[in-house]
Amino acid sequence: MIKINKEFYFIITATLLLALFGGGKIPYLIFYTISGGLLFSFFWTIIIYKNISGYQKISEHEYYTGDKINILSYIDSETILPAPHIEINDKTSLLLTGLKSNPCVTALKPMERYVYRTDFNAKYRGLYNIGPLEICVKDIFGMFKLEKTIYSNTNFNIYPKLYMLSNFNLKSYQSFGTLSTKVKAYEDNTSVSDIKKYAIGDNVKKIHWKVSAKKGSLFVKNYEMTGTASAYIFVDFHYGCYRGENSRDLEERAAEAASSIAYFLLKNITSVYMYINNDMVSYVKGRDVKEFKGFLNVLSEAKVCGDSRMKDVLQKRISLISSSSSIIIITGTISREDAEIYCQIKDMGYDIIIIYSADLDLRNSKIEKIKNMGIKIFTLNYDSDVKGVLETL
Repeated sequence: MIKINKEFYFIITATLLLALFGGGKIPYLIFYTISGGLLFSFFWTIIIYKNISGYQKISEHEYYTGDKINILSYIDSETILPAPHIEINDKTSLLLTGLKSNPCVTALKPMERYVYRTDFNAKYRGLYNIGPLEICVKDIFGMFKLEKTIYSNTNFNIYPKLYMLSNFNLKSYQSFGTLSTKVKAYEDNTSVSDIKKYAIGDNVKKIHWKVSAKKGSLFVKNYEMTGTASAYIFVDFHYGCYRGENSRDLEERAAEAASSIAYFLLKNITSVYMYINNDMVSYVKGRDVKEFKGFLNVLSEAKVCGDSRMKDVLQKRISLISSSSSIIIITGTISREDAEIYCQIKDMGYDIIIIYSADLDLRNSKIEKIKNMGIKIFTLNYDSDVKGVLETL
């Protein structure tokens, strides 16, 4: 796109009028000299514009919020003409942080390469492209400006910040992973702990027929009691869930809590199932920390959209979840109806933890109703210490 300074029209008009009404050789000489010089400058700028190119590189393709991102922009002059005025503006920072970066102003020698570096901190999670890179070429008189926009196909991922939790207490009566426990979460039919004489009330399916035949009386098997801990994390990203001027930061705190909890549980060999509630419910599961990358990808790509409420998502899936599992709800809004559904689920025997990411306080009646049911509820503000809050659970 070519932009012409208003002063160009004024100078041409003024010198032309001087030549027409003043007459004589000198006024015409002034007009031809100025207009010829500006025309020469225009074509010079056109040649530079057509023979300048650029591309961008990024040092890494995966970051966490808070990390420093470094982008290098390479500007190449492919002409023997010097470029007196070049402005370079990388738009990546504006798209990621909402803050404009100051353009770089330089001059290029013939056939020269200039490297421009942009540094900024990753503020919000997501999948982003580098750029666009805007290059502005001006002539030496500042009369003409030609702009070129260079787009890049290079993308990078910003994951929610990960906090290494030292503890996160879901249930005091059940260990993480598959370990021996006194809680009868289920019996492992492949692992017999001992054999005892049959007593009235024992399940006849447990009778050990071979031993009974040898002993001449009925004996039954006792199976090893195992507790396979399963955690279901429901992250609310429906439209309007996080409110106020800090809504974007509250979304980030919610995503950080979800990723940190998931990593801690996976590291402790806990089965983790995560549901993201937005325009379409996303789902990811894992059993080992090696599968954590899938959780990061889902969280980084999740956007706040859709109108489905968390209570509806839970109601549709609660019948598929074992009552020995723990349910972690991360949301920025809790209505009276939401609180009633959470209490009903708790009454069904589920262990529930609510992480409320909001700057607005809940009404006391909602908090009391939730807490009276034995549901733990913790609040994250936009500037909360996420690690500190989660480790107090």
